[in-house]
Amino acid sequence: MPPRKRRSYTAEYKVEAAHRVIDSGRTISEVARELVKDTCPRHEYRVNGKTRKSKSR
Repeated sequence: MPPRKRRSYTAEYKVEAAHRVIDSGRTISEVARELVKDTCPRHEYRVNGKTRKSKSR
């Protein structure tokens, strides 16, 4: 199995993330979770172990 490719972020994205932490007073972890949800709406399903049940009708 080939190794997973690391994500790379633009300088602007990193600056925006840093500003969110500084301006909001939240932790880096909280802001990181928020950013992941913004970029990947299905992330919450994977994190919480939830799956969508398909309608089999």
